[in-house]
Amino acid sequence: MTTIQQIAEDTAIALDDISDTMCMAKWLQVSMHLPQGMTQSCYHPPTHEVPLSELEVTPKALHNTVHKVLERKDMWEGKRPSGCSYCWNIEDAPEGPHLSDRHYRSGEWWVTDAWNEVVDGEWDENINPRYVEVNFNQACNFKCTYCSPHLSTEWEKEIEEHGPIQMGGKIHNDIGQLVESGLMPLEVSKKDNPYVTAFWEWWPDMYKDLKVFRMTGGEHLMDKNTFKVLDYIVDHPNPDLELSITSNMCPTDQKLFDKFLAKIVEIESDVTEDVVEEWTNAGFIKSVRYYAKNNGHPDWTTWERKIVKQPGYKDYPEIDPGLERIDFNKIQRKFPNGKMLHSNSGDFLYDLIWFRANERQQWNCLGSYDTEKEGNEGISLDVARMNNFMLFVSLDSVGERAEYIRTGLEFKRLQNNVEQFLDNTKNTEVTFINTFNFLSITRLEDFLKYMLTLRQKYANEKGNRVHFDIPYLREPKWMSAQLAAFYPDLMKVLDHCDNFMQLHLTKDSYIGFEVHELAKLRRDIAWIKSGKKEIDDEELLERQTQFYLYFEEIDKRRNVDFLTTFPELQEIYFDMARKCGREIIDIEEEDTIEVEEITTEKNTTTKPTIWNKLKGLIRGT
Repeated sequence: MTTIQQIAEDTAIALDDISDTMCMAKWLQVSMHLPQGMTQSCYHPPTHEVPLSELEVTPKALHNTVHKVLERKDMWEGKRPSGCSYCWNIEDAPEGPHLSDRHYRSGEWWVTDAWNEVVDGEWDENINPRYVEVNFNQACNFKCTYCSPHLSTEWEKEIEEHGPIQMGGKIHNDIGQLVESGLMPLEVSKKDNPYVTAFWEWWPDMYKDLKVFRMTGGEHLMDKNTFKVLDYIVDHPNPDLELSITSNMCPTDQKLFDKFLAKIVEIESDVTEDVVEEWTNAGFIKSVRYYAKNNGHPDWTTWERKIVKQPGYKDYPEIDPGLERIDFNKIQRKFPNGKMLHSNSGDFLYDLIWFRANERQQWNCLGSYDTEKEGNEGISLDVARMNNFMLFVSLDSVGERAEYIRTGLEFKRLQNNVEQFLDNTKNTEVTFINTFNFLSITRLEDFLKYMLTLRQKYANEKGNRVHFDIPYLREPKWMSAQLAAFYPDLMKVLDHCDNFMQLHLTKDSYIGFEVHELAKLRRDIAWIKSGKKEIDDEELLERQTQFYLYFEEIDKRRNVDFLTTFPELQEIYFDMARKCGREIIDIEEEDTIEVEEITTEKNTTTKPTIWNKLKGLIRGT
């Protein structure tokens, strides 16, 4: 079986044949931020404006801006667009070479059918993307510590109440500055947003080529456009589509989650024959069914096949004209030991519906003869409206630490909603996005253990249903994990997690870690280590003081306490406080309180090292 890592390695070679800076995501992927009228290729480069003048020419300018097209030209010529520094940083990190996301992304399945369209086309073509992320509005009930008012209405309310955060001579999350930089939602977006109008104008044409459609934050369970998309899919099947939504899994009203879950269940529900006929007339589906008989090979796509002739279903002679037809009443209906799908022995009947026959490369198993069904009168229809649904859940740690990082999160509620989602749906998966930052480090092993627990519970014969990714945080810089490079004990925690993943690499099951997941942790570690060279003493001091001043203010505004939540970081936090000129109250083991003098000199008092404390923490003591 070809692994994700192998695919990425092969893709790197194929990209180099075009140019050594080529990335298919620049052509085939887009993130559209409609409240701000901004766009980007993947989610790593900075967003840039979609000029209304370009949008008036074509709604495809939501993706194919002049700015982005010129970056494509650079890539063709082997130049590095500056906005793609995320990947250049990874590729240039020490202990390389490292594969970056341009190699992983360009090798993903949704690129395959469009690779030649990119290579054979012109760099300035108005291409339809295959992977689309869209943000319809900024409505969000969270105030994540690394987020901003332009992405969260709760952040906007806090800034309006308390003002921007003061950090010495600098301010953070000032709405006036965000307006000037074009990041805040446009005033027009609060009424009839021309960017949302353009999206729905482009949607039918975009939809026919879509492979992955992802709705990202704000919180999309709070947005009517989300349910408009889901309703469209109910009425317009796209069997190649992987649909996904990013959610915090803690919406303001639990009824929103219930409504969302019910809609996904509807999309996955059996389709009646009258609906199939309606889809056939609309050109979405050809009602051709196949009988597949096991030939002893585990790969069902190689099994012997015949086209089923049955009353009420039209036969299309132009489809597989050389394939034998078989009457429905002659189909073998005996199944050894009552086994049905995904068994490696016995004769099987598959109910195969051919979607858009001219576009399919192989048959798609969409239903089966149900031996347990009462009455047992024939084939049960299980026609898919989409290929797969992915729920992206943002989670940067576990427990109260996760709740501190992402204000508004209720960790246990998130766990319950995720499990309810997995329990009640079938062709669905969950990917946790750990926006890896300085505060993610100390509980990383517990985060990894949580992933293993879910994988063990929800893996099935089709594979793993639970995934995760750990893209590193770039802004704000004082929360960057690169700060850990200056604290050896925190680097030991990361090395410990590396060893933990090595010990639990997957072998014959889906419940371990994949090689590419370990590779992503290692590239993050390599990038963190590079901070020793990239961050000079002046910038380090600035980041440390900003870290302390920022979370000092967060604690005051939100009635939380950093040290109660992250006691393992006490010495680091106190060190940062001293650099801000703060007086430190140190609680000793004897429960006496000592007020230390304000000093920046190294404290020589003998205490347990940070690493000794962290060893106990990561072992659960």
